[in-house]
Amino acid sequence: MPNSKSLFTFLFLFISMVGFTQESSWVDFPVTSSSRQVQELYASGLKAFGDVNLDKAILCFQQAAENEPNFIMPNVSLALYYFSLGDMDRFKTCVNKVLKSTYELTESEKLIREALTKLAENKNANVAEYGTKLVELNPDSYLAYDILATFQGFDGDLKGQNISYQHMLEIASSPVQLYNKLGYNYLAQNNLGNALSNFLKYINLAPKNPNAYDSMGDYYFKANDLKKAHIFYLKAYKLDSIHFKISQIKAKKLELSLGN
Repeated sequence: MPNSKSLFTFLFLFISMVGFTQESSWVDFPVTSSSRQVQELYASGLKAFGDVNLDKAILCFQQAAENEPNFIMPNVSLALYYFSLGDMDRFKTCVNKVLKSTYELTESEKLIREALTKLAENKNANVAEYGTKLVELNPDSYLAYDILATFQGFDGDLKGQNISYQHMLEIASSPVQLYNKLGYNYLAQNNLGNALSNFLKYINLAPKNPNAYDSMGDYYFKANDLKKAHIFYLKAYKLDSIHFKISQIKAKKLELSLGN
């Protein structure tokens, strides 16, 4: 599955003081929170998103947002996720919660809030400029580039998104998920050669990750090699029959075309 919904990296430091709002810090990106427990819960959600365990990620984000309503990042993550699904009602609900925060936000958080507000007013709004400003504030930040790439994806700027991913490769502690992002980026541009190259790197680095095989299945489906697509979808499902039922569904649909 595409992991462009997976919008944040699991790089998190805990700096908090009970009873006071402190500026807590990612390794490369500042956020505002007052609860270490909530930060840990949110971090668990980010890790789950990176592992494409969406049910767990959403649950963690929801719990984090409920336990510390003024900490905007859980609702930011949820908002971007729902926007990517086209669920504007849930998106706007999360944006409204972001707007209700009484914390003194960092400049980076304010930029994200402004971008979400603009999207809530007009879902076709171009918000890549906010991502660009975010990168200018945090030039060595993986997270800033990831948000920029997300906004570029919303705007349909695949080439700009590709450049952002290349920057992320240069600063990533682990490039695994980036190869998946790049694979889908090239796939969307019908650049099958580069898509295959990146999906192969993904599998080589994460041979036990079912998502890597689901992604390769999508590649072969796009390349019209339905037999290989079927094989990779089934491989993904066999590795994780709980979270990758979608891979089984894809495989069964292909069986009709293959005459199985």
